[in-house]
Amino acid sequence: MPLLLGGCGTRQTADPDATGERLASSLSEYAQQLLDEGGDDIGETQRAAIQRVIDTGEVSRSDYEAAYDGYTTCMTDRGHSKPEFYTTSNGVKQPYARVSDGEDTSTEEGIHNDEIACTAMHISVISVLYQAQVGNPNLYSDHDEGAVDCLKRAGLVPKDYTIAQYRDDVNTMNHVDPGETPDTTLDRDDPGVQSCMVTNGHILIGDPADL
Repeated sequence: MPLLLGGCGTRQTADPDATGERLASSLSEYAQQLLDEGGDDIGETQRAAIQRVIDTGEVSRSDYEAAYDGYTTCMTDRGHSKPEFYTTSNGVKQPYARVSDGEDTSTEEGIHNDEIACTAMHISVISVLYQAQVGNPNLYSDHDEGAVDCLKRAGLVPKDYTIAQYRDDVNTMNHVDPGETPDTTLDRDDPGVQSCMVTNGHILIGDPADL
């Protein structure tokens, strides 16, 4: 399964590429930041869920699931097919990317606009917070640093595995030919590896039936 770059342990060895910079000092503080930045587009149900994160310091699984239920209903109520999601081993949902047929640009634009609106209303913030909670609890601002930390905490890479090695592995995975097994430290088919990558700024691509 190919991986494409999208965009709580203590480090065991020195890593020259690690900055240690954080998004916030806590998940509560991060939630408040995102709520302040989200503006009026955030729906009331999601806003209430974010407030619970501010108050408790964690995202409940029920709030996360409810957010995606709300997103799904939002899209189907606007006349679109039910969105499909891939769920990683740590419970993070990722929508499958739609493939445009390129024939009806007005329809595609309408779907895209509705996706933006439904995302902002229901999952824009709570999804980011949940991904950080399960995949980047140290809230590293660098996605690659967060991913390496996640992989180390899960015992999926050696303790001396570096951010530079991770970036090399990702680059190799993104340029491998179909059917070819990349020569990397990471096992791209390992559900744990996929989870650490998805929760730190990557997307999975491929046919839903194959994932």
